[in-house]
This record gives sequence, C-alpha cells and structure tokens, in this order.
Amino acid sequence: MEKKYDLNSYEQNSRERLKYVIDHYCGGSQQRLAEMANVGKASISQYLNGKNSPSNLTAKKIADAVNVDPAWIMGFDVPMRKKQELDAESGEKSTDISVNDEQFREYMRAHYGMLFDLMDGATPEERKQIEGIAKLIIGGDKE
Repeated sequence: MEKKYDLNSYEQNSRERLKYVIDHYCGGSQQRLAEMANVGKASISQYLNGKNSPSNLTAKKIADAVNVDPAWIMGFDVPMRKKQELDAESGEKSTDISVNDEQFREYMRAHYGMLFDLMDGATPEERKQIEGIAKLIIGGDKE
C-alpha cells in the first residue's frame, strides 16, 4: 500500500486561516480583505482556491491589516497574534522573533536557503544586513 503524504500542509493551513480571517475580520468579504491589505481581490481568490500561496510580503500585508502574525497566515504552528502583542499583555518587553520552531526553520531553509548560504562567507556588516532581511521576511522588527 502506497503511503500518502500531505505535501500541501502549509498551503492548506494558509487557506483555512485566510478563510478564518475573512469570516472573523472582514465580514465574510474577500473584497474587504483585499482593500484592508491593499492586495488584489483576484489574488485573495487564488489563495483561497489553492492556485497560489501568498508571498511573504503579501502575507505580511494581510497579517498587518488584521493584526495577526504573518507566520500564522502562512500556515505555521505559531500563535495567531503577534508575539509583541502577547508580551504587551503580560507587561514584558521582548524583541524575540520566535524562530526556534523547527517546522518554521525547515520552511525557511527550503525556501530561503540562499540566506543561509550567504551567511557562510559574510562579513559582520553583511551578516547584519542578511539578518535584517530574514527578520523582515518573518515579520520581526528591524532594530
């Protein structure tokens, strides 16, 4: 018997989460989400139909529009709300961007391996620039 693999788990989670965002933050309207995030309605429709997945930039736009974590929009196993918000509720200050999740690291290495490759021969200044790019990709604050 052939073993089945769920190769689209990130995409499936992302679609389900976009549906949740539309239902709970946009009154069930794809158009409303498109306007809030400054993203084309056709793009939102394609994400929901599984024809495309949101880019990191688009996921960040959507997440910022509804105040959730971009990694959550992308389907990762992270809290829905941004870490900074959760820290604000507890009164603690944190700049940790929570990249210790193994699933997230695997995704980043698979899709952004060039950033890891660039780190090998980079000067300290170049490393800071690469780290800044990585933080922007995952929605962390750039210091």
